[in-house]
Amino acid sequence: MEFIFITALHNFSIIEGLHNGDKIGDGIKITNDSNVKSTFVNESLKPMIGAIEYNHLKTTEVFLYSSEKVSSEADPIAYLTSKMYTVQDFLMASWLKSDNSINFELCFLVSKGARNYNVTSNFLSHKYHSADGSDISVRLSRKKLQEIRKIHVERLGIKSSQAPVADAQFSRDNSRLGRALTWMNMARGNFDFSIRVANFCTALETLFSTSNSEIAHQLSERVAIFLEDNPEGRLVVFKKIKKAYDLRSKTIHGSTTTQTPSKNPKDISVDIEEISKRVVFKIIENDKIFEDFNKPDDQLGIILLSMIISGRTPVDRFVSI
Repeated sequence: MEFIFITALHNFSIIEGLHNGDKIGDGIKITNDSNVKSTFVNESLKPMIGAIEYNHLKTTEVFLYSSEKVSSEADPIAYLTSKMYTVQDFLMASWLKSDNSINFELCFLVSKGARNYNVTSNFLSHKYHSADGSDISVRLSRKKLQEIRKIHVERLGIKSSQAPVADAQFSRDNSRLGRALTWMNMARGNFDFSIRVANFCTALETLFSTSNSEIAHQLSERVAIFLEDNPEGRLVVFKKIKKAYDLRSKTIHGSTTTQTPSKNPKDISVDIEEISKRVVFKIIENDKIFEDFNKPDDQLGIILLSMIISGRTPVDRFVSI
C-alpha cells in the first residue's frame, strides 16, 4: 500500500526553483516545480477530488507532498491528520521568522493498493492572518526556507500535536512550549483582535506562570525581565502585557471593550503577538533556556524567581538549579 499526501500553500512563493523539493519534516517535501506537481496532480486524480479542487492544486505555486509505503492496516485518516499537524507546525515556524498569513486548506491522501485507488480529504479549521489582520503574500529565498525548516525540525518537533486525539495538545505528554504554541496557533487563526489577545496571554501564562497568585503582575514582571536588559525596556514590555491582560480579562468575562487610542484592541494585539514571538524565539535559540522551560513547574518557578531577584536576563547567565 502506498500513501501519497498532497496539499497547497497560499500567500507564499519561493524565489529559487526547488525541483524535487526540500524536506520540511515527517517525510513531507515542499516544491514549486510544476513537473513534480504533475506527477501527483494529474487527470486520474481529477474525478476523485473534483474539478474545483483539482484546478486549485494545479494553479497554486507552492505544493507539499509525500509518498510512503505503508502497511495495508494503516489508518488513512490518522495518517492524514498527522501530516496536517506537521504542516501546521511548519507554518508556526515560518511565523516565528517573519509575520505572514501563509495558509493551507484541504489536504488529500491518495491510497494506492494492488486493486484499489482511494482518496481521503480533511482540513484543519484555521485561517491565519498577519498581526494586523491583513493577508500578506510572502516571497522567500531558499536560504530563508531552510532556516524555517531548521526551527521546525529541531525545536517545534517537540510538540505532540501530531497525535490524532482530541485532547492531546493539552495533555501531560505535550511540553510546556508545545501547549503555549497551541494557544498561539489559535490566536493566529482568529480574526477578532480581543480573542487573539486572550489566547496570546494564555500562551505566555502557560510558559511563565508557576502559581495561581497575582498572575497578571507575575507574568508581566517575568516576561519583561526575560526579554529586556535595561529598566526602560522592561517597563515598556511590562506595561504592554498589563494592558493586554486587562483586555483579556474583559474579553473572557464577557465585558465590552473600549476603542480609545490608548486601548485599541488591534494595537494591543500587535504588541502582545510580537512579545510572544520574541519569547518563543529566545527559548528555542538557546539550549540552556530551552531545557529549563521543559522542567516541572516547581523547578521552573525557582529559576524564574532567581531571575527576578538577580535582575539578570537569561542569555548566558540564566540561573538554573
